[in-house]
Amino acid sequence: MCMNPQNDHEAIEISADASFSPGGDRSRTGVVVRLFGTIVHWASVKQSLTTLSSCEAELVAAVTGIKLGMGVRQLLRELLDPLVTTVTEEDQSAIDTPVVLLQDNEACIRTLTTEVTSWRTRHYALRAAWIRDVIMQEGVVVKYQPGKDILADGLTKVLPKEKLKESRAKLLLQDVKGEESQAGFSLASDMQRTA
Repeated sequence: MCMNPQNDHEAIEISADASFSPGGDRSRTGVVVRLFGTIVHWASVKQSLTTLSSCEAELVAAVTGIKLGMGVRQLLRELLDPLVTTVTEEDQSAIDTPVVLLQDNEACIRTLTTEVTSWRTRHYALRAAWIRDVIMQEGVVVKYQPGKDILADGLTKVLPKEKLKESRAKLLLQDVKGEESQAGFSLASDMQRTA
């Protein structure tokens, strides 16, 4: 892997998305983790539980993304920590790289950033409370990003040919065989076939 740090990107950027119950089945999570603009991890998985709303599906995706992003952050800390001989506050802030979670669901963002729960959301209140605690303790910044711009979008659903090409370009993927992909093929369905 070749790292090409880009100044216009956050240190650790997590793009998390979900497609709510495609075909009446469990929802699918897509996550892309970038380190200084370079993709270091991605995942496309069927969610392990059945969600009852798109907000809850996005919340499950956000939990997956936060866990993966915190793992990348911990690895980065372990790699950088031996290089810092005397840990000053400045050095510590260099080790504590900022983490940004990008989400395209405003209801999910509200759930992640506020403590208000109602009878309609009580079934996932515990998961929401856990991720809120992590966000507060770890200083994760949650930002809205339109669905068309979110990197993980192509990992959650079957896409038409043109959208698939766009998504693959965003993820810096290329066809090894040099052939065009067939319509209806998706990164998510490819993951299912290999799993």
